[in-house]
Amino acid sequence: MNNNYLFTSESVTEGHPDKIADQISDAIIDELYKQDIYSKAVLETMVTRGLIIVAGKVTTQGYYDIHKIARNTVREIGYTQDGYGFSCDTFNVFNSIEEEPADIARIGPRYQGVVHGYACIETPELMPLPISLANKLTYRLDEVRRKNILPYLLPDGKVMVTVHYMERFPRHVETIELLTQHQPNVDLNDLRKDILEKVIKEVVPEIYLDKNTQYYINSTGRFVIGGPANKTGMTGRKIAADTYGGFARNGGGSFSGKDPNHLDRWGSYNARYIAKNIVAAGFAERCEIQITYVKGKEDPVSIMVETFGSENVSQSTILRLIKDNFYFTHPKVMESLDLSRPIYKKIAVYGHFGREDKEFSWEKTDKVEDLQKSMCRPNKTQSNPVLENKNNGSDKDSPSSQPCPENKVYVFTKKYNIPININIEGNKVEGVILECDHKSLSVRINSPYRGLAGGEGHTCIEMGAGCPVNIDNDGNLTDKCIKRAEAILRSLYWKGKKIQQIKVRLIMDENYLERTRLILNYTRTLIDSLEFIFYRLPEYPWEEKDYIYSLIKRKCMLTFFYNTFPEVSIPENLEEELINIIDGDN
Repeated sequence: MNNNYLFTSESVTEGHPDKIADQISDAIIDELYKQDIYSKAVLETMVTRGLIIVAGKVTTQGYYDIHKIARNTVREIGYTQDGYGFSCDTFNVFNSIEEEPADIARIGPRYQGVVHGYACIETPELMPLPISLANKLTYRLDEVRRKNILPYLLPDGKVMVTVHYMERFPRHVETIELLTQHQPNVDLNDLRKDILEKVIKEVVPEIYLDKNTQYYINSTGRFVIGGPANKTGMTGRKIAADTYGGFARNGGGSFSGKDPNHLDRWGSYNARYIAKNIVAAGFAERCEIQITYVKGKEDPVSIMVETFGSENVSQSTILRLIKDNFYFTHPKVMESLDLSRPIYKKIAVYGHFGREDKEFSWEKTDKVEDLQKSMCRPNKTQSNPVLENKNNGSDKDSPSSQPCPENKVYVFTKKYNIPININIEGNKVEGVILECDHKSLSVRINSPYRGLAGGEGHTCIEMGAGCPVNIDNDGNLTDKCIKRAEAILRSLYWKGKKIQQIKVRLIMDENYLERTRLILNYTRTLIDSLEFIFYRLPEYPWEEKDYIYSLIKRKCMLTFFYNTFPEVSIPENLEEELINIIDGDN
C-alpha cells in the first residue's frame, strides 16, 4: 500500500435494518445464556416492513419467547411511533427455529475456520482511526436521540469517515458523511447545524478537523421513512463495521446469532485479545494475527503474525511470545475470557472491538506484563530503559512456558556513535553507527557523496533492517551488525553518486524547467516527510498550518535546489516558474 492514502470506514446506528436483525439474534442468545450456559444456537433474523422472520437451530434447557424478545428489542431501539412504516406493536413475527439434532449437538465446539485479530496505535483503544470514529459517531447519534438532545431524530442512520494517512499514520479527517432519519417537520439546515455541533464536534478530536474537512450531512435531502420500511435487514451483513472497518482482514464469518462456542466468536475475540496485548506491550505499532483451526484437532494448525514493518522485535520473537503467553484451545479461551455470559446484545452494535466496557474481556491488556517478562535481553548499559524481572512464583498453570530469568532486563535502543569506514572505487567512505537495537541500525555518512542531502557539511541517516543478534549479552555490537552497517554505508554512497550524476545532467541540460521538475520529483519524499512532521507540531493553530506549511515547503525546496546545484546558472524568471511548480506539486 502507498504510504500516503485515503481510507474510509462505515458504521450504522442501532436502528439500521441490518443492526435490528443482529440485535434480535443476539438478544435470543443472551436469553438462552441467562438460563443455560451450555446452550448452542445458530440464528438468522430477517426484518422488513411489517414482518420479522427468525430461523435457525437451537439446543437448550432454557425457555425463550421469540415474539416477546423481538418486540422488546425493537421497542428499546426506538421504533415506537406509528406513521413511519415500522413499529414494535404492529409487525408480525414468524418463528422458524428448530431444535438441533442431538447427535450434532454432542459433537462439541465448531473448530473449523480461520479467524483474525488486529490492533494498532492510532487510537487509545488501539483501533484504526476511521472505524473508531465511525462507531463513536453512530453511538453519539443514538445518544442525542435517546437523551432528547435532538428529539426530532429517528433510529435509522449511517456514518462514513474518510481519513487522510501520511507515512501510514492518520493526519486528518478528509470527509465525514452522515445520514440520519428524522421527523418530517424538521428544517434540513437546522438539522445539519445541530449534527455538526452536537454530534461530530463532540466526537472527533479537533486535531483531526481543519478547513479542508468536508461534511456531507443528509446530503441527498430528507430522510423520513427509514429502517425496515425502507430496506430489508439481515443478520451478519455488517461484518466490516463489526470488526475493523475493512482496515484489517477478517475470517468472513459474522458474529451475531451464534453462541460464543462458535469459532467465529471465541476465536475472533481471542485473536483481537492477542493482537491488542502485543501492541500495548510495545512490540509493534500494528499487529495482525491469523489463527487457523481444523476439525478433529484441538490446537490451531497455523498462527500467522503480520506487523507491516512496525515491529520493535522480530516477528519470530513475537510469534514465540504469543505461543508462550496465550491460550488457543476452545475450553481455555472460553474460561480465560469468560465468554459464557449474556453480553452479546450489547456488543451487536457500534462494533465488537475497541469497546472499553468492562464486560468485553477481549479488550483487556492484562497480558502486557507477562509479555514483557518473557521478552528479556541482558544489558549492562545504565542509560537504557530497564525493567527488572523477579521470579515472583506466578501461577504454574499459566500458559507462559518460558519465564524471564532473574537479573535480566529489556533492551530496545542504545546510542553508540561508533565510527566506521570502507573503501569504494578508491574512495574512503566514512560514517558513524548512531543507534542500534534488535530492529534496526541508524547509520550516518560523512563523505563527498552524501546520500540524499548533498553539499558540504550535510549528513544523511538511513535505517536498515537489523536482526536479533545485533547486540551481544554485554551490549556490544556483533560482527554481523558491523557488516550490516557497512552495507548501509555502501548504499548511501551509491545514492550520493546518483545525485552527482543528476547534477551533471542538469548542468549540461539547457531546459531549465525540465531539470527543475526532475530535482523536485527526486526530493518529493523529503518534502512528504517534512509535511508528516510539521502537521504534528502543537505550536501553531490548526487553521494556520496549511499556510505556514506552504511557505516552509517553498523555502525548503528552493534552498535545497540552490545548495545542491550551485553550478547551475538560474535565469532571472526561473524562480517564479520554480515556485509555481512547487506550489502546484508538478
